[in-house]
Amino acid sequence: MARPDDPDRLASPTLAQLYLAQGHLARARQQVRAMLQREPEHRLARALQRRLRASEAPRLELTAERSLRLRWEIGPGRWSEDLHIVLVVTPRRSPSSPHYLSGPVRARKDSLDMPFPYPGGSASACLVRLAGERRELRVLAVADALSW
Repeated sequence: MARPDDPDRLASPTLAQLYLAQGHLARARQQVRAMLQREPEHRLARALQRRLRASEAPRLELTAERSLRLRWEIGPGRWSEDLHIVLVVTPRRSPSSPHYLSGPVRARKDSLDMPFPYPGGSASACLVRLAGERRELRVLAVADALSW
């Protein structure tokens, strides 16, 4: 039973949603944990828990305006020195000759701009982790492919 002075006694789905909408993920998680301690099968709390987990997933975005721009953001639970970005660029005139580029991720949140390598082409990118003894690639995020 929650004490009268315990802030978790006020935990509610509405408060968790407000914290989530404002970007206060730690506070939203605290609200969800408190709700699930009181009522382990609380449907909305479970849904909010899934939503919070999804918000922690790494994000990768590839855009083409004046140049190719690759942006990423990696949550605290996903960071490691074994993260790499793999970029595949294919010239429109030689679709059977894609070019693969990769490099380590050195920051949780960053972007990379590069000139268009061809007058026309397409690109796709993914964020991977080199995992296990055999250093197998595990895909963590995939950017939407684009053409220019």
